[in-house]
Amino acid sequence: MTKQDLGLLTPRQLEILKLASEGFTQADIAEKLHTSRQNVYVLITRARRNIAKAQRTILLIQNLGIAVRVRIPKDTHILDAAKEVIFKADKERIRIKDDALSITAFLRSRARGNMESGRFTKDLDLIIMPNGEIMLA
Repeated sequence: MTKQDLGLLTPRQLEILKLASEGFTQADIAEKLHTSRQNVYVLITRARRNIAKAQRTILLIQNLGIAVRVRIPKDTHILDAAKEVIFKADKERIRIKDDALSITAFLRSRARGNMESGRFTKDLDLIIMPNGEIMLA
């Protein structure tokens, strides 16, 4: 994973957040990573602060009308979802970096068990950034 893939998080912050999401306590994480619980606490706090900044930035961009939100409703087929993303981007004159196949792969990877027979089992919200990048809302 490149530094650009991590966005505002350091590799260590990402590692600690992943362990925390798996149910490890701060003390468990500290022991596992050979550091102090206080250091784990600081890294989690900073990571959450950076995530909140990123979320506020995305919200601001959306409110300014610079980014486009796309809601993929439950029961939508993944191929129709990719078409909708491309249609919305074209309508807003945003050039998407990916082709339909790459968008489909992105959607499938982000569905995280929320797909059945090629259809989404719950709504999925996406954002198309001005630079053509697609991300989860």
